Amino acid sequence: MCSTAASSRRRSRRSDRRSLGAAPTTGGSRRWAALRVSRRTESTHDHGSPARRARALLRSPAYTLAAVATFAIGIGANATVFGVVNAVLLRAFPFHEPERLVALYEYAPRGKDDRMPLSAANFRDWRDGSHAFASMALVTDAAFTLRSDPSSGASEPERISGARASAGLWQTLGAPLALGRGYTADEDLPGAAPVAVISHSLWQRRFGGDRGIVGRTMTLNDAPTTIVGVLSPDFRFPLAQSTDVVMPFRWDEKTWNRRGNHFASAVARLRPGVTVSAAQADLQTIADRIARDYPEMQKGWGARVVPLHEAVVSGARSMLLLLMGAVGAVLLIGCANVANLTLARVAAKQRATAVRAAIGAGRAELVRQHLAESVVLGIAGGAAGLALASLISRALPSLVPTEIPRISDAGVDWRVAAFTFAVSVAASVIAGLVPAWQGSRADLAEVLRDGNKGSTAGAARARSRDMLFVAEVALSLLLLAGAGLALKSFAKLLAIQPGFAPERVLVGRVQLPRLRYADSLAQTRFWDAALQRLRETPGVRAAGATSFLPLGGDEAYGAYGIRGRPVDVEHRMMAQFQFATDGYFDAMGIPLRRGRVLSTDDRAGTPLVAVVNEALAQAHFPGEDPIGQEVQPFGEEGPAFRIVGIVGNVKHRALTDSLRPQIYFPSRQLGSDAGWFVVRGTGSPETLAGALRREVHAVDPTLAIADVQPMRGVVATSVARQRFLAQLLGGFAVSALVLALVGIYGVVANTVVQRSGEFGIRVALGATRGDVQRDVLGGSLARTALGLAIGLGGALVAGRALATQLYDVRITDPVVLGGIAVLLVAAALLASWVPARRATRVDPMRVLRSE
Repeated sequence: MCSTAASSRRRSRRSDRRSLGAAPTTGGSRRWAALRVSRRTESTHDHGSPARRARALLRSPAYTLAAVATFAIGIGANATVFGVVNAVLLRAFPFHEPERLVALYEYAPRGKDDRMPLSAANFRDWRDGSHAFASMALVTDAAFTLRSDPSSGASEPERISGARASAGLWQTLGAPLALGRGYTADEDLPGAAPVAVISHSLWQRRFGGDRGIVGRTMTLNDAPTTIVGVLSPDFRFPLAQSTDVVMPFRWDEKTWNRRGNHFASAVARLRPGVTVSAAQADLQTIADRIARDYPEMQKGWGARVVPLHEAVVSGARSMLLLLMGAVGAVLLIGCANVANLTLARVAAKQRATAVRAAIGAGRAELVRQHLAESVVLGIAGGAAGLALASLISRALPSLVPTEIPRISDAGVDWRVAAFTFAVSVAASVIAGLVPAWQGSRADLAEVLRDGNKGSTAGAARARSRDMLFVAEVALSLLLLAGAGLALKSFAKLLAIQPGFAPERVLVGRVQLPRLRYADSLAQTRFWDAALQRLRETPGVRAAGATSFLPLGGDEAYGAYGIRGRPVDVEHRMMAQFQFATDGYFDAMGIPLRRGRVLSTDDRAGTPLVAVVNEALAQAHFPGEDPIGQEVQPFGEEGPAFRIVGIVGNVKHRALTDSLRPQIYFPSRQLGSDAGWFVVRGTGSPETLAGALRREVHAVDPTLAIADVQPMRGVVATSVARQRFLAQLLGGFAVSALVLALVGIYGVVANTVVQRSGEFGIRVALGATRGDVQRDVLGGSLARTALGLAIGLGGALVAGRALATQLYDVRITDPVVLGGIAVLLVAAALLASWVPARRATRVDPMRVLRSE
């Protein structure tokens, strides 16, 4: 009997050990134990494999879709902006040894702008006297009229953008051509036959990609012009936005000797081994010698050498880096949302995690399993984001202001793909690290004893959720502050008075061919005839023309003096020069302050006259009448023009531009072969577009009329960059606010679920439902206040980068920052209201029974 009982007890112990996973105590126990450990290890590793994690995610479609979509939006925005940064800031120019290319500028004595255009005479002295450069080229913007060619399929003349450049351009840039060659120095001499190099896009558009194009002629500005080369498809002219034609100057000596007229750009190639600083010193030596030789015009002027890449992209760098920071903040908020979702998922799976830990999975292995799931989500979101960025990049050139250089090159390449992959992995790790760490701390005994309530892991998850809440508020304040400051700056910019009335004004540009309009009389006859027809058109109140349109992006300026007064070469004044017809001031709405405006009597053969603005009159004639005084453009060697009128100041370069002297010369006296029609109507300016084209073609049907648009569109284009920044920051801020609302709601809702037992017991002990609601909302307010404090500090630091993009707005603007703080508090309370109401509906009897 005893023997039977003992045998029964041994069998019972073996059965218990097998049920608990213990190895049998009979022979072969070591091999059995090793096999069981091996199986546990294989099972644990299999849980962390990407394939198994992906299958597990497919079983939770709502969570997976929400996480992937959040990642896709944040990563896609980052990839899109980085694609622009890559094209504008990182990608080298497609030229030979682009690091040796520099841009050359002049600077005026005591002037704020140290990157001013060059005069032709100074450039030639630099080119001939410098030893630091292998070659130089002078470049100016130009416009051409391309006449219809039956073989091209075009039916109307076309005004195309272009440039004129000295023959050294092709050697300097070292840019390969798709077909043909660049023009030579002999082809840049006066009297040489016209030749041109055309862009790849013009070759395709107007000539059907004909590979026999080299040697053919096209009618450009009424002159047969031989095409000697076609630019490569990736060629981007570094000093111009769009260039379809490049032609030589073919200037005579008189034009090359104009020293006081600063109007051109220059690009140069450094000799091997020469640094920018050495080239700067070499060029400044020549500039000092020029100043000694021509003190009345050049004293105090200097030279500036800037790396070409820096010269092209410097204006866009700060804005693009600011946008990179903004989309980075949006992605971090998205990561916080995914982390909150993952914390809830970890809490729901803590029993399974605790069991895996109990059978041998180490903490590092559990962390790896959770991170693997997060990385799968991040990679999937990154792939979707890259596809989204590719779609957006195709539309960017039409959405982004054209003044951002090389924007047409933005897109998805290997750099953008590598960046997207890196951001995807980083975002998945950021979003998954805290949940993975919390999930790995699950203890089986504690979970079985306490469930989700009151456990150490539950308290840690609560602290993690609080951190996510605070982070989302702080990042949202950062973005909202930037957007608020940018919007206020843009509103102030629009409130600036430009000095003219753009409402009901239509403008359009023409270029008169030199062959048929060789002198000022022929040019004047065209302007008079066209303007007379426009003034007789029904619906037209006034019409005029000018050489440069306010805020149109073009200008010419130079030194000037007052006749009879000594010239202060140390403080020589610079003025913006402009030709204008009679009727221009009425059509543009520029007010007359004193005297008269230009009239039909101001024609060739009559005494030279000019109209100046208030800034010039106040600078030189304080307390006296400027009418009858004489100004001398280009210094003492220039002709004298009698001042007949004073008009209001006009913002010509930009709305934020400081007031500068302006001199208007009558085009009837000097002639003008290019300019803008300005037509003021009685109704919508768009209705006059057809009349403008019709009346101009009635005078000369071969002319191309370009850029026909309302003047308010010109004003809008001048602030396109500021509008783009405000809109983009505003869009990012709204996205951040929506993500923060969702995230705060999720945090508070999960907190209410975790504390439901506590709320039920408190109600059972006498707490009112209002007490519970105040507890939840009060916790949200406390976390919001902490997030606001952190975000405010971050906004003040990050605001320094935004300050350069703002107009008349401080980064510490109390109205903007205070309003955003109130908005975020309201948003946090709104997101917390529903979970707080849910907390008040907890049934205390059900809670007590479950406890």
